[in-house]
Amino acid sequence: MTKGSIHVIWSILSWIFLLASILNDLDVDLFHLQCNSFSFTRNSFDLSHRLASIRLRTTVMILNDNEKISSIKLPATVIENVRIQDKYLSKPLRKHPNLTQGRLDNGFSYVILPNPVPEGRFEAHLEILSGSAHELESQQGMAHLLEHVAYMGSPKRQLISGTGSRTNAYTDFHHTVFYASCPSMLPGQFWKKPMLPMALDALLDVMTTNVDEDRLEKERSAVLSEASMINKMEYRVECQILSALHAENRISSRFPIGKENLIKSWTREDVQLYHSLHYRPDNVILYVVGDIDVDYTIETIKQKFGGLSSRIDHERIFSGSNEFPQTSMRLVNRHFPPVVHSWSTTKDSVSLLMPNGLADSVSVEKPLSDLALDILPKPRIFTHELMQSFSFHLFAKRPMEPLTTERSLRRELMRRMALSALQIRFNVMQRKDPLFTYVDFNQLNWPREGCAVCSMDMTTDTSCWQDAVKLAVREIRRLGLYGLTANELDRYKQAVLSEAEQAAAQVDQMNSEAVLGELMEADACGHVYMHPIDRLEATYEAIDSIGLEDVNEVAAELCEHLSAIDPMKGVRPAAIVACAPLVDRDRNPFSITEDEVTRVIVEALSELVSPPEETIVPDTLITEDELREKKESFPPQWVPLDGKASKYSRNDLGVVQRRLSNGIKVNLKSLSAEPQKANIRLYVPGGRLLEDKNKPGAVLLGARTMQEGGAFLSMTREEVELFCIDHLVMVEILATEGALIFDFQTMTSPGASSLVTGLEGSLQVAHIILTDFKFEEDAFERARQSTHEQFDSTIKSLETACLERILGSLTDNDERYLFPNHNNIENQSLESVKEAITSQLAPDSIEVSISGDVSMEELESLALSYLGTVPPRSQPRSFIRESLVVKPLGKSKQLGVYLPDMDERAMGYLAGPCPNIWGNFADGSSLSESIHRAAGKREDRRSNPFFSHVALLVLQEVANRRLFSVVREERRLTYDASFQLKGHEGVDGGWYLVSVTSSPSQVNEAVRACKEALNSLRGPFGVMGDAVQSAKRTLLNRYRNDLMTNKYWVDAMSGTQLEEVPVKSLRFISDYENVINGITVQDIQILVEVLNFDESNMTTCIGIASPNPPGQ
Repeated sequence: MTKGSIHVIWSILSWIFLLASILNDLDVDLFHLQCNSFSFTRNSFDLSHRLASIRLRTTVMILNDNEKISSIKLPATVIENVRIQDKYLSKPLRKHPNLTQGRLDNGFSYVILPNPVPEGRFEAHLEILSGSAHELESQQGMAHLLEHVAYMGSPKRQLISGTGSRTNAYTDFHHTVFYASCPSMLPGQFWKKPMLPMALDALLDVMTTNVDEDRLEKERSAVLSEASMINKMEYRVECQILSALHAENRISSRFPIGKENLIKSWTREDVQLYHSLHYRPDNVILYVVGDIDVDYTIETIKQKFGGLSSRIDHERIFSGSNEFPQTSMRLVNRHFPPVVHSWSTTKDSVSLLMPNGLADSVSVEKPLSDLALDILPKPRIFTHELMQSFSFHLFAKRPMEPLTTERSLRRELMRRMALSALQIRFNVMQRKDPLFTYVDFNQLNWPREGCAVCSMDMTTDTSCWQDAVKLAVREIRRLGLYGLTANELDRYKQAVLSEAEQAAAQVDQMNSEAVLGELMEADACGHVYMHPIDRLEATYEAIDSIGLEDVNEVAAELCEHLSAIDPMKGVRPAAIVACAPLVDRDRNPFSITEDEVTRVIVEALSELVSPPEETIVPDTLITEDELREKKESFPPQWVPLDGKASKYSRNDLGVVQRRLSNGIKVNLKSLSAEPQKANIRLYVPGGRLLEDKNKPGAVLLGARTMQEGGAFLSMTREEVELFCIDHLVMVEILATEGALIFDFQTMTSPGASSLVTGLEGSLQVAHIILTDFKFEEDAFERARQSTHEQFDSTIKSLETACLERILGSLTDNDERYLFPNHNNIENQSLESVKEAITSQLAPDSIEVSISGDVSMEELESLALSYLGTVPPRSQPRSFIRESLVVKPLGKSKQLGVYLPDMDERAMGYLAGPCPNIWGNFADGSSLSESIHRAAGKREDRRSNPFFSHVALLVLQEVANRRLFSVVREERRLTYDASFQLKGHEGVDGGWYLVSVTSSPSQVNEAVRACKEALNSLRGPFGVMGDAVQSAKRTLLNRYRNDLMTNKYWVDAMSGTQLEEVPVKSLRFISDYENVINGITVQDIQILVEVLNFDESNMTTCIGIASPNPPGQ
């Protein structure tokens, strides 16, 4: 059946008179009629678009605007209803009214969209519609190398550096993108000078690049270093997956990073030729989004890019190479790569969206010879000594369906409902039976690959991989065979509507970077880019017309590669990949074969599957009666502030600080910048530092046990999970070295039940966590399993293994700062982790910060009701502030890490002592006092309690810029070197960390270059004014953007009432701009001297992954 057809089915009991009439006219025997029934609806408008069919023995009924109905006769009213509905569903979606698209005479395309947030800034992104999939055999990696050469070598790009602009570029299979994010006006000028021409000049440089020999060599070194940096296990697994999924086309061998031997061999002329072939005006699109004037922008684009022309006959060279298919996905959409696909669905289904030449699947290899197993492709097995867990991936490939009409939007909404239903079933199942550590089923559009990919991805332990695979396959088949339940449909209809309503409410708050990302994605997929309000209206109309049978028809399509396999019609998985370690957790050999994987899947396909059961979802976690009882038992009330919060009375931030009679401190912010959204942070100082040194890891494992749990009071885990889904409540529980943190993200609008909002539901969860949380044995076992797996990952990853090694040295192997090993994990019990957590949750130690789109009155009421009714404890928790005394090794000793690996990689690290994030050293002294003494005079601005914090942030930006300049640009030793300040709010003292990626042959030289770069910051000319000004602009832009987010406010308010974080107060927020504006070059120069970046005050660690240990 074609997508344009309307397939109608009839309920026999309700429509028997109509069927009898039809059958009588057709003279068809009733016993030969096959039909699918559905629940009766009185609305014939809805009835007419049911996606099912009457199948007659000799006649198929197809109703289509382009076909005459001649095979059967239907009543005129029925035909007219079908026509009306088909016309409605074919109605095109409305393009965003403010979107401007155009093309210059030379073929140069542009897309412009004004967007007011953030005020005074814009985004300009230049997309070259060629990526690694467009490279010839001898050019593999050239698209990425040219990206580096073109932008890093642009003099005009360097001119906008230091203006508060951000520039970067990236390459993928289908494109290369260069971007500039800039202020609308050049800062620091007495007259207003627009920056749009300067940004477009930088992008024009890309189009007119003349490859310079010196720049080519610099970027060649950077790209080779990047190739080493990204070659982690996750990247290798991704390469295996893409190679299997796209075995029939060039994506399987055209990874953007390229081939090392080719990268080393190219001349300047080779790269210039690639530029001439692909950087043509007819092969690019410029996107400009932000606080701009459309007419001025169009005129500037014409001035800058109108004179470009193609330099070479690219079509002759491409066709003469004989490397590209004559018909490819590029014909469907110019954003797609030049490939063909082997589809996982029927040719009829593909033909609805593809030209004839692309509807046929491309055969690559014959499946397994056993006829019984012919339904599956041959699995690909990838094993490696550094793999830490078993992962399984199963895929289907389908054509992308552009969202251009009401019908396509409706189908997309139904796909999302079906996928959400299965994912939630997986989530609930994962909590019932810990077979998976991760499982996901999804279908996403991938313009980079020119198709939609339906994927099932799973990780599990080697001991239970077969049961895990069977369970996942069984649940996908269950969705395909039986679809959603009525309650699930109602739930996910509401979720889809809530998302659309939220997007519409945020129409004036969405920042330009996010808007541009959505716009580019829509353009690449062929979607109509809609105004959020128009999208909401279209969603309302679509939702009203969706019935259970409709969505279950789409669910069947999603799962057909497992629930309705038919190799003769092309319906089967596209690829199967299993990735496994060579040893299990007990270091016993582990192996897996293709036949084993196939057998497990075939067994899962042969199992009987029953329909899903309905689950009643609670409409609230705490009823009104229960809340009333709690209030009677412990009447909540506000009491006067005490401690440091009582000393800061300014209220120009709109923040309200309160204290409850049980001791809980509360910070509240009403923020409309994120409509219908709210964040909550429950902050408890202590964290892992309060772990018993004889049982390290208890707090970490306890936090994970809570995350894995979820059964509250008399409710099951499934009921609580579904309640949180209905109310869009997301909870993350973290155990850091200095605190326990409970982060909530939610909505301020009502959930599906409409009894409570997501915000109220989140506070109900918080109340239960503090009063009645159940620590369950099965949740503890799941947490223990995932922690074991993460430890394996830590010691098998070069980066994390080095970090653990260097941190162990700095802290004298204090295990509270290290990830728990297998023995630590096994030594824990449910009782030990429960005690480690609950002992810290005394109300007088807790601070709760809430920011959201809700009135202050409601915030105070909810906080009083749910936080104020937490009973106090008779004995307040004691807290002893700790110090972290970092002990550098100096020049005398260098740490080393070696991992066996066939692919060579190397990492270098430097670390040394510094103050914590608020400027407190381990001995209790302050950074600001040290700077006062070194400067020889006192200045009021340096006495601000947040001066040290801001100065450290500026130094971090300056140091990163210097590392880039010295280690990458001058020495050509790395792609990436970074400087980070480490430390915790509640611990005096901290450390800095420098990391650099390299190769085994160059890593020692790269580390020396990092030491020299840091040392070059010393002295009167070590830190320059332009670097400090650039850092300050970067931080101010980040701060101004952050002020519009709930996440920033809950983070900034947390700790402002806690004595365990003595420096932090609300002044940190209000004084930030003044403090940062007051930072001088001299401040940073003195700071560098105080921190003493001398080699004798550092610890060095070199990590190498190679086939043989260093020196052999």
